[in-house]
Amino acid sequence: TWDTDEPATSQVEYGTDNGGPYPNKVPDPADATMLTNHSILLTGLNPSVTYYYRVVSTDAGGYSTTSPQHDFNTPADTTPPTIDPASVDAISITDSQATIVWDTNEVATSQVEYGRDLGGPYPNKYPDPAGAALVSSHSVTLPGGLVGSTTYYYRVISGDGAENYTISDEYEFITEDTTPPADISSVSDGTGADIDYTGSTTELSANWTPSSDPESGVAKYLYAIGTSPGATDTVDWTDNGPSTSTTKTGLTLTEGQMYYFTVKAENGAGMQSNTTSSDGQKVDTTPPVQSNWNPAKGSLLGTSSPVIAFDTDENATCRWSLTDDDYDSMPAGNECGGAGTLNQSCNVTGMSDGSEIVYIACMDSLS
Repeated sequence: TWDTDEPATSQVEYGTDNGGPYPNKVPDPADATMLTNHSILLTGLNPSVTYYYRVVSTDAGGYSTTSPQHDFNTPADTTPPTIDPASVDAISITDSQATIVWDTNEVATSQVEYGRDLGGPYPNKYPDPAGAALVSSHSVTLPGGLVGSTTYYYRVISGDGAENYTISDEYEFITEDTTPPADISSVSDGTGADIDYTGSTTELSANWTPSSDPESGVAKYLYAIGTSPGATDTVDWTDNGPSTSTTKTGLTLTEGQMYYFTVKAENGAGMQSNTTSSDGQKVDTTPPVQSNWNPAKGSLLGTSSPVIAFDTDENATCRWSLTDDDYDSMPAGNECGGAGTLNQSCNVTGMSDGSEIVYIACMDSLS
């Protein structure tokens, strides 16, 4: 501030060299308002610096006066930069690298300290020492060598030109997952325990043990159906979401054909496990057919307790009776030997002399 004995304009010229020059002029051009009490605000000065200045005033007649040189000292800067917590972020994350960004309210240096322990310590600092460039928008790309599928904890550090430093709160990022989820240990045909046959020609079901992925988690399962393990000739790969079971409807299945489910897991990073296939299920909509009876039908028997052997065209369980009953109505104690196989043997008892008929009924796993 200064006074003049008549109304005049206002300007300050200043610099850091004693005796000049004075490269800075405020305002430039001079404030044309004619005053006797003058006040000019200087901004953008540096802390802990001696400035030299002169004041210049010009009256209405164009006569100008410049004062002798004066000086002042700016106080030391003791306020550290402020880090905007909302601006701190980890971007461009790969399995071995990441870039950390943040903003400060004044220009400052840039450094990141980081490690793998929650709450520290942070054994790694980059760059070390901190970069000398003073900026307000910071970006530090950590050097390669980070471990994939790993959580890193970090803090950012910024210091201004007066060496006032600020350290942020702790943040974290996870490097990209580089390992696939665990393989599925088993796939069972059917909706529960594993089945070998299905009585449907339009739908198939399967369920499987869950996979696991401690890094990015199991995001979904995919399944396919084919006429051999791993094949997709019946149903191509299908997203099943997180569910570990499925029933596929609307199919056109072939009698006597084996069908196999093949399943794989996918994690949050898009990596997939190896495939696992079921042991298959056969479409069976017909009852077992008997053949090759021994003794043959209509034979004369020399015993009231004959052994009747025969074959079935599929694995079956058979019973005998001396009355014309269906399988479920025949006595359970009259079950023939060879249950669950193709070769049956019935130990018949209680036949009487004369004409006697032995009835045999067989059941497969479905009918």
